[in-house]
Amino acid sequence: MKHFSQASAAAACSDLVRTAQSAAAKVQAITIASTMADQALQKPLPLLLAGLQKFGEHSGQLGHCVADAAVVHPQLGDVLGPALVDCGNAMSILSDKLESENGELSTEAISRYQGFLSGASRFFVFANQLLTIESEQQQQSKLANPDAQDILDTAQNAAKEVLTLRHVIMN
Repeated sequence: MKHFSQASAAAACSDLVRTAQSAAAKVQAITIASTMADQALQKPLPLLLAGLQKFGEHSGQLGHCVADAAVVHPQLGDVLGPALVDCGNAMSILSDKLESENGELSTEAISRYQGFLSGASRFFVFANQLLTIESEQQQQSKLANPDAQDILDTAQNAAKEVLTLRHVIMN
């Protein structure tokens, strides 16, 4: 696989932080506007806002950890690089949806976004833990754990769920 660059990964994390902050501001504006209009969104929108804030926080922490990591096992780089790309694509879809003219969010879409934000945040926390380990062998050992694969699978599947919304946005 392509060589993993810590600097590129840290930059991708910074982009995720900015996108999450921008999306959170948009959700906050939609929340205020929808208080009168749509009762069905009053509960999920604040949860989406909290998820975006946590995601942004975890993205920032990951950016610092990856930039400061003494070692990154190649397998961890092979997992982390594509995960950051998937997260960037999913956040782009969420941001585009919030920017769309009608700005309408279905409860199903919000649920998918929340699942993505939760799964990605969980993966980022796990990646942070791995990046603080100063032995490639120990990183690889933890990455080979079935729980690690579950965390990765959950994050990947949640991102795919958001990526399927691209077709809904385009139509």
